[in-house]
Formats: sequence, C-alpha cells, structure tokens
Amino acid sequence: MPDAPKSVILSVSNDLFSDQRVDRTCSVFVELGYDVLLIGRKLPGSPLPGTRPYRTKRMRLWFNRGFLFYAEYNIRLFFRLLFSPADIFYANDLDTLPANYWAAKIRRKVLIYDSHEYFTEMPELDNPLAKKFWTFLERRLLPGSKYNITVSPSIAEIYEDKYGKPFRVIRNLPKRFRPDPQKTRAALHLPEDKAVVILQGGGINKDRGAEELIAASKYMPDVFIVILGGGDQMEQLKVLAKDAVARGRMLFVPRQSYENMMAYTVLADLGLSLEKATNMNMELSLPNKVFEYIQARIPVLSTSLREKKRLIETYGVGELIEDISPPLLAQKIKEMLTGESKRVYWKKQLDIASGELCWEHEKKKLIAFIRQIEKEEGIDG
Repeated sequence: MPDAPKSVILSVSNDLFSDQRVDRTCSVFVELGYDVLLIGRKLPGSPLPGTRPYRTKRMRLWFNRGFLFYAEYNIRLFFRLLFSPADIFYANDLDTLPANYWAAKIRRKVLIYDSHEYFTEMPELDNPLAKKFWTFLERRLLPGSKYNITVSPSIAEIYEDKYGKPFRVIRNLPKRFRPDPQKTRAALHLPEDKAVVILQGGGINKDRGAEELIAASKYMPDVFIVILGGGDQMEQLKVLAKDAVARGRMLFVPRQSYENMMAYTVLADLGLSLEKATNMNMELSLPNKVFEYIQARIPVLSTSLREKKRLIETYGVGELIEDISPPLLAQKIKEMLTGESKRVYWKKQLDIASGELCWEHEKKKLIAFIRQIEKEEGIDG
C-alpha cells in the first residue's frame, strides 16, 4: 500500500477571494508534492474563490467581526486541525495562530507562522483592550513557534529582537506579469482623454490616504481617479466623493480577482501608495500594491515610509512624498504625470524592477525553507 502524501493545512481569517500571497504559498506546497488544504471563512456575499490546484474550505460562522468572530473561528479551526491529517500546520497572521499553535502542540506536528504584517500595531486595533489582548497572545504564543516567516526585513528585526526567534523574510511579490491590456479604457469606464491614477489594494482602510486623494481631486481637473478594493472605509469614501467638486472624475471599483484588478492597473498612468506613518505597522509595511504597480509598469508615488522608501530609491521606479495634504498631493501627481523625461527613465527602471521583484525569484526562498523544515523534522520527501 503506497505511503500517504505529505500534507499541509493552511489557515487564514479571510474569505480566500483576493489573498494572493496565501494562494502562491499553497501553490508552492503543491509543487513540492503536498496534499494542500486551505481553510478560511465565508462571509455574506463572498465571491467564489475560483478553481485552484488544491482543496479549499470556507467556514460559515455565526459571528463576522470583533472578539466573538475570532473566538468562534479559532475554536472551530482548532477542532478541525485536531482531527485532520497533516504534517504541517501553517498559520497566516496572528489571528489564526492560537488554533494552529495548540493543535500542533497537542498533535506534535510542525507549525509554521507567517506574519503578513506587524499585527499588534495595525491601525484597525484602535481599541486598547483589543490591542492588549492580541499583544498578550503574541507574547504567549510566538516564543513557542520554531519556524517563522514575515514580509519585510524591518518587521523581522523587531520580532527577532523581541522574541529571540529567527524570521525568514519572504516578500509578498506578485508573479511576473506581462502588461498586455486585454481590455480598453472604454470597456472599464475609464476616460480616453484624461490621465488615470489608481489607488488599489485588498483593504482600503483607515490611514491609507484615500480621503486626501478625494480632496485633492478638485485641484486636478484633468486627472481621473480610480479607487479599487474593499475595506472598512469604502462606503465612507463614496460619501466623501459625492460631496467632492470632482465626483464625476472618480471611479470606485469593488474587490476584484487578481486578473481583473491588474486589467485596471495596467491602464493607469500612475499608481499611488499613500499609507500614513500613524503606527509601526504602517511605517514598516511593504504593500502588495507597490509591487503590482511595478509589474503593471506604471510609476509609483508613495509616502516616504521606511521599507517603501528603500524600495523606490533602490530601483528608481517613482517618487516619494512627505506631505499628502490635498494641494501638495495634487501638485505632486500633476508633476509626475507631465514630466516626460522622468517618465522615460521610470519606464526603463520599471522594466528592470519587474524582472527582479517577482514571485518566480522569491518563491525559491520559501522552497528552501520548506526543504530545511522537512530535513529537520523528518518529513518524507
């Protein structure tokens, strides 16, 4: 009777639809011969996750936000992990770590923890009790996690200093993308006679600069703005846009599949990443959107936060802005859209950067890490 294949269960707290990092991680495990199960949750109105080369399971929960959601999710996830075959439990972010940690400890299985951001410093944790609770969990659980991954060198340094545990840096890079537009601007309701700037991301939440961008629109009559994504602030932003002088020069696009999102992005003239330095998580972030703009070959205008500044200055793919007050933001956008010599330079640098900053290169680090774990833990290859 043949041996059972190696198996891994990965878990996230989202609905699986637009989490490209986790999809790429699952695909690497498939490539390495694992039976893969990805567990998330199902929200009202969640789109189908699409066809994938691995199994998915979305749990329908009684609670969809707040403490009761996280409690219910981790309790149900814990019992599923407790009775499901797996060699590795893979926790994505702190909000899935409790179930994975205790299930791995009880079953003596391998645990991998992948921190997509500096979780306890997220702006969404604006409730002091919530922040205190997650900080307690991090301090309780993370020292017991042997195999750890995160998305930027700065976050890795902080975790290593706090907990004395090594963190492997695997950046959230997209797959190599050929910017060959399959749709026209007209098909996507974009103007042919105006410059288009885009602010995209899976979560357009607080402190991402969207409010300032909407206010800046009145200073840019020849610029069309696309805000693409989901998040807690989207309905509020639409209300702000209705009150804006330039409301006819904006388009709000809900969360899209990666392919549809990039269809909009490649037709833009400039990509925006306007996160504010209101907390350490923002200061150390390296958002997906920056890499996606690079793959779409559009220059980037970014706030001057540590990791983003390092990336943009290293590759010369755009410019930085210190102050995103609406008049200054509008002025900078117009300068970048009309500076022809700079745009020629950025195009050349974007071609170079897109070839280097892609998942095809980055995934080699993840493969090497998994092979190291297999060797140390005696997981048969």
